[in-house]
Amino acid sequence: MADLLLDLGRHPVLLGKNVLGKTADYAPASRRAFILHTDASKKYAQAVAESVQKKTDANAHVIRMPDGEKAKSLDQIEKLYTLALDARLERSDAVYAVGGGCVGDAAGFFAATYLRGLPLVHVPTTLLSQVDSSIGGKVAVNLGATKNMVGAFYQPRLVVDDIDTLQSLPAEQITNGLAEVVKYGLILDEDFFHYVEQNVGTIRAKKPAALQHIVQQSVQLKSAIVAQDEREASERMKLNYGHTIGHGIETVTGMPHGYAISIGMHAAAWLSVEKGLMEKSGLTRQNRLLETAGLPLYAKADADAVMEKVRSDKKRSEGKLRMALLEKVGSCRIVEISEKEAQTALEQVLT
Repeated sequence: MADLLLDLGRHPVLLGKNVLGKTADYAPASRRAFILHTDASKKYAQAVAESVQKKTDANAHVIRMPDGEKAKSLDQIEKLYTLALDARLERSDAVYAVGGGCVGDAAGFFAATYLRGLPLVHVPTTLLSQVDSSIGGKVAVNLGATKNMVGAFYQPRLVVDDIDTLQSLPAEQITNGLAEVVKYGLILDEDFFHYVEQNVGTIRAKKPAALQHIVQQSVQLKSAIVAQDEREASERMKLNYGHTIGHGIETVTGMPHGYAISIGMHAAAWLSVEKGLMEKSGLTRQNRLLETAGLPLYAKADADAVMEKVRSDKKRSEGKLRMALLEKVGSCRIVEISEKEAQTALEQVLT
């Protein structure tokens, strides 16, 4: 498989096998670099540091971040600000986010806000971050127990998707990322959905060609939507399919993002059928693929607690929820729904 340099308009995506060592060939040159990582992505951060130092002779600061949502706190961002002051970072100095979506969100928020903006490079090393969180320019940290309430729209200068980093992922991490992959097919491209249906076993077996194909298609589909509506005023809201209820389930239960979004998609598809927007066969087809991918359709959670999170959804408008619902596999639209409709849909997926 040849390396690909995808031109997505706002920034390029370097995609291929063993491309971490080429990061500095495409990244902005800088005198200093902050390379943020978690324990799981430490060796990849070192590879990026070696590339940057060899190419640009930059002073690379390799900084360990807490795992998971712990990285996405204002306290953690303040620690980064202090480190940046001590290192005398300047506006031309680059920030590299190496790891999953949480470190990407935190690094992105730090880069967007320190000195009013530093060059940002995403080096996602999980399937979920390669196909979703590294693309689109949304960066945020949590406010207490509420996810992603403090953030910005801030585009990276480069995204580096190295397929080799996915080989070390446990099976549940591949499954976690597959939820967003399935989502793109459901809302935007039936042909891509069909590809995943036909190749889900190969994808879960981590065959490089299949992984590269789904990453490439996912980033191109998402980038096309973002190009139309960067700040989520209309068209980009389609990307939230499954997220209105899914985020609530994720926060209350602590389950992985993709698993919760799968359940949220079940609820959204059920509501799509209930409102007469989609034939029931679309719901059946969606759920069959989610189950084949190893994703859940139901959760055990307190309905009132989940609804409390749903009520704080950022996409509310004038007290009403705006929810992405399917018209068929490959097409969706944004619909205003009542809290009662959301709660009824939620009840269908709780055990």
